[in-house]
Amino acid sequence: MSIGYSQSSFPSDYKWKVKIGLTCYRTNMLYHNGNILIGSNGNDRNSDNDDADGVYFIDANTGSVTHQIKGLSIGDNDVNGLAIANDILYYGSDRNYVYAYDLKLKQEKWKYQLPNNLESVPGIANLNGDSIMDVVFNCERSGIYAFDGATGDTLWHSELYTHGGNSSPAIYDLNKDGIDDLVCGGYAQWALNGKDGSELWYQKKSSGVHGSPLIMEFKDSVRIHTVASYGDYDIFDLEGNRIGGVGAGYGLFASPVPSGKSLYSCVSTSWGSRSGVSSFSIDFNDWVYEEGKKRMGPGETIQYKGFGKSKACASAVSLDVDADGNVEFLIPDENGTLFIIHPEKEEAEEITMPSGAEATLFVGDFDGDGIISALYSGLDGYLYCYDLPKAKSIVWNSFRGPNNNGTINMGF
Repeated sequence: MSIGYSQSSFPSDYKWKVKIGLTCYRTNMLYHNGNILIGSNGNDRNSDNDDADGVYFIDANTGSVTHQIKGLSIGDNDVNGLAIANDILYYGSDRNYVYAYDLKLKQEKWKYQLPNNLESVPGIANLNGDSIMDVVFNCERSGIYAFDGATGDTLWHSELYTHGGNSSPAIYDLNKDGIDDLVCGGYAQWALNGKDGSELWYQKKSSGVHGSPLIMEFKDSVRIHTVASYGDYDIFDLEGNRIGGVGAGYGLFASPVPSGKSLYSCVSTSWGSRSGVSSFSIDFNDWVYEEGKKRMGPGETIQYKGFGKSKACASAVSLDVDADGNVEFLIPDENGTLFIIHPEKEEAEEITMPSGAEATLFVGDFDGDGIISALYSGLDGYLYCYDLPKAKSIVWNSFRGPNNNGTINMGF
């Protein structure tokens, strides 16, 4: 491995690897009852009737495939995003179906056909006030669909132009009515009422939105971080007022990810001269507006530091990977470099991996041995497991975070 740092905090050898097919920047991984769950685009993303499509269950200790859910017998059954609630696995496919799969019985509970592909991670939310969590899907060019988690009945459909359907919803009770709401992107950033899908607010964007929102809850405020593909990194409050932002380069397919109390964020870019990964220093003492004039508060909103020049569309994970008391970002590019960004030092380790990656890593103690592991889904079709013996203090563990819904309570 090539290391651009004085001492590597990432191992040279993997614990195990297993063939699971191709993944992408919208892929997430989940842990359930000793297994890693991951959706696959199969051996060829553009192929119909690809036997490697579907959802893989992988023993977290050995790396062996314990189960595979395959799609319909014909067509494109690529799977990206997964969500679990009530021992039910929810996912969608390029065959235009959404599925609920009973993890205890290992059988399909219900499915529903939509007009177009399902490309993103479903959102788990309490939408009707009962004891069973419900599920929302962003459907390509067709809007947001909400389903009763128990029955599969449609609760509502919000007819938005959701572009490629690539933005996964972030779940939060925005209007404080006791029912979860959601923020999601398309050709705008929308906030929708969880009760009926009606619009709470929206912010129009000049380009499509492929990244997914991040909602950060503090003791005295909530901030919503969003990105659009032509470079807008924006921060909003609960009412949709823009607090601040920065132009962050072109090709923003990744989603914002937080660090800890040091308040850094990280995204990657994949177009042009600003390709690479960037760490953003954020001061949440916001801009203040008075009588139409902008005056600076105690600190500027965002500054950035870029690393690397190759295409990157994965999102980061954040944890203290080297036990130095600071939180680092781990983020791969598409050419086979894993960046370990030390934002306070404005430095990065550059680790040469077996292949490039689009998918976000997944970190956690999956096998109960007290050691944090990192799962790396390469563009060679293999999932790799690396042990990180020094790592601790995970902040953001996966594509959609510790709750798999794009939301995090910062605890301060």
